[in-house]
Parts: sequence; C-alpha cells; structure tokens
Amino acid sequence: MSKTLSRRKFIRLMGNVVIGSGVLCVPAFGKQTVDTVGAASKIRNFNSDMAYRRVGETDVNVSVFSLGTGDNNEEILNKGIQMGINLIHTSTGYAKGKSIKAVANAIKGRRESVHIALKDNFESIESALEILGTGYVDFIMFNRHNAKEFHKEIPEIRTKFFEWRDRGLVRYAGVTTHKQVEGCLDVALEAGFFSCVMPSLSPLQFTEFKKQRNALKEKKISIIAMKTKGELNSEEYGKQLEVVLSDPAVCTINKGVQSFEDLENWTSTATLAGAGFLLRKVDENYAHLDSYSGCNLCGKCEEACPNNVVTSDVVRCIRYYHDAESSPKRAALEFRDLGCKQSLSNCKMCGRCEKACPQSIPVRKELRRAWSLLV
Repeated sequence: MSKTLSRRKFIRLMGNVVIGSGVLCVPAFGKQTVDTVGAASKIRNFNSDMAYRRVGETDVNVSVFSLGTGDNNEEILNKGIQMGINLIHTSTGYAKGKSIKAVANAIKGRRESVHIALKDNFESIESALEILGTGYVDFIMFNRHNAKEFHKEIPEIRTKFFEWRDRGLVRYAGVTTHKQVEGCLDVALEAGFFSCVMPSLSPLQFTEFKKQRNALKEKKISIIAMKTKGELNSEEYGKQLEVVLSDPAVCTINKGVQSFEDLENWTSTATLAGAGFLLRKVDENYAHLDSYSGCNLCGKCEEACPNNVVTSDVVRCIRYYHDAESSPKRAALEFRDLGCKQSLSNCKMCGRCEKACPQSIPVRKELRRAWSLLV
C-alpha cells in the first residue's frame, strides 16, 4: 500500500462502508457485518479505521492486529494504541522484566482502552498486576508446551483460574503454546473452560492444524495467532496475514513489532483482511507447502534428541529471533532465559535432530551457529 494512502482512504475505495458512524466488526465465527454505533461503543479503543473480532463467546472484541511485547518498545505500544489496537500480550519474563514495565507505562491512564493478556509465568499474580498498575487482566494465558503434563495439570489450572476470576483478578482463560502445539490444543479443547488459545501458527502449521482449527470453531474458542511470520520476508508476510485471517476462528494476529513502518503495513493488511475486503477464496496451502523452507516450529528435532537438548528452542532463537526478526538482542535474551546454553552443552552432535526435521534444516549447523553468536 502506498505510504500516502491511509487505511481509511483505502477502505473507502474498497467498499461502501460507513466510517465514523459504524464499526468494522466480524463476530466470532460469523460473516462480516457493519454494526451500529451502539456496538462500536462497546469496543475498547474503537477506531473506525480498524477491524475487530469477538473473542469466542466473551464480551470482548479485539483488533485483528494486536501487539506482542517480547521487546520493550514503548513507542510502538503507544502508536499502536493510537491506531486502534486494543489487545496487548505480555509476560513478566520478557526482556528481563522490562517489557511488562513498558506495557504499564503505555496503558497508564488508559487501562480501560485496552485488553491485557498475561502469561502465567509469574511469582504471583498479585505481583504481576502490581507491576502492570492494574487490578485485573482480561486474559490469563496458561503457558504450556508439553501435552501430557498439561493434561495432568488441568484440574489444578481450572481451580486456579476460577479462584482468580472470582476474586476479580482475571476475566477469561487462555492457553499459549509453541511446542507440541497439536497435543496442547487438543487438551485445551477437552478442558472446556478456555475462551481462547494462542498457538504458534507458522506458515506450515496453519495448514497442518486445520483439524484443530475446525474443532476450535465448533466449540467457539478463538485463536490468537502468534509466530505467523516464520521466516517469511515482509512482502510474503502480507499474503500470509490474509491467509490466517481467512479463518473466522482467528480473532487476531499477535505480533511483536520493531518499526513504525512494519506496524503501519501489517496493521493495514490485517485490517483489510479482517474486515473482509481481501477475503476472496483463499488457498490455505498458499504455496508454502512447496516453497517454504524455514523452520516450522514443529519440535520434532527436539523430540528425536536422546540427550534432551532443547533443540527447537535453540533453532528458534537463531533462525527466528536472530535472523528472521533481525533481533540479535532478543535472540540472546531468549537463549539465556530458556536455558539453551546449559542444555546445548549436552549435545553430542549425533545428527538425529537433522534426520527428524521435515524441512531438511541443517540443525547441527544452526546449533553451532547459535553457540557462536548467542552464548
């Protein structure tokens, strides 16, 4: 899109949509509608240049593009909120605790303009809320990556969630997962109390998890899609945003952003796709099944390791954060926080990880590169 053509002008050109007196809003699992101004009043931080989708069967409508906070960029958060973004996902562990403080600064004085999704990897929920400067979060995201362990934890998680909800500390429950994603989604589906899930949906995973996506639609559980870019370049990513948002189960694309240009471009594309303007018949296979050669975040390399090396985490740090996201600092922080150095010291370079990789990635080369660049 031309930098001189705003989203509002483009929307006007694309269709006869009432701007200012209506709301671009796609109900959960429904078709595009232009709702009344009354509906707009119920949407936090409503901006007529933004499209919004309802999260499951909740009363929450979120912008179709939302912000992750792996990096602590307060300027991006402020700009995103000005543009109508109303969902921010954060964690006490991001950037050594700096990211959640950046979120706190960004939402200060406008807490009721945004929805907060918070990972549960804190010492106590009270301490996390104190850092955020709020009495509650809209979504508590249980961060789980081992399907068997997750299944065992469900009774405890259910008890914890309802206790926090009854105390007014959280509103809804979600799951975030980027390992054993298929199994973790199955557990979330069976549990019956999650309003949303936040899986990694790399270009290939989106197609591979079609069964789970359909099951989520049937149970009216929304998807907050993360890691959708994979190793795509910016132009390819625009097309991928359209593909992912073609699924009405996806309520938003959650993405960390490092530049104002990316924020504008990706939000514009997501808005138009989310509002229905780009929803021609989308081929879910897109071309990635034949041409995408990046890491699929499937974790099969790690499952094949006889020494329990966190291989997939190491590969993700070097290929996704360091290379694709052009964020060496974030890569080094993730490498450290995930315990990759200690784990990688157990690697015997046996090559089983490479044999298990469906993408034929030279995993051992990436492990050596990570050790060289991130330790």
